[in-house]
Amino acid sequence: MVSTNCNGYIYCNEQVPQNAPTMSVPLNGPNTVEIYLNDEKKLWSKYCGMPNEMMVLTTGRELFPKLKYDVKGLYPDIPYTVTIFLQKKCGNFMKYEEGEWKETSKPVDESGWLLV
Repeated sequence: MVSTNCNGYIYCNEQVPQNAPTMSVPLNGPNTVEIYLNDEKKLWSKYCGMPNEMMVLTTGRELFPKLKYDVKGLYPDIPYTVTIFLQKKCGNFMKYEEGEWKETSKPVDESGWLLV
C-alpha cells in the first residue's frame, strides 16, 4: 500500500507543485510503473487551499475533484486492478451546518479507511 500526501497527489494540506513528481513503483524486473495525478483543469491545485481535503457532492456522494490518474510502464496485454484507499483525518463523520463543517457524534469504523 502506498500512502501519499499533497506532493504525492492524494490529499491537500499545502500547495501542489506545478510539476508534481511521479510516483515510481518498482516491479520484479527492470521496468517501473509511474503513477501521477491527471489534473488538466488544475482543480486539485485550486481546491488544495480549502479547509477540507475534498468536497463531497450530495448526488451520490461523488468525490470532487474527481480522481484521474495517468499510469505508465504497465504491460499492455496484462489485466490490472487499481485500488484507492482514503483515510479520514478525524474519528467522526463530518456534516456541513450553519456555514461550517462540524464533527458529528457518529464514529467512523475502527480502521478509518474507505476503499474506493
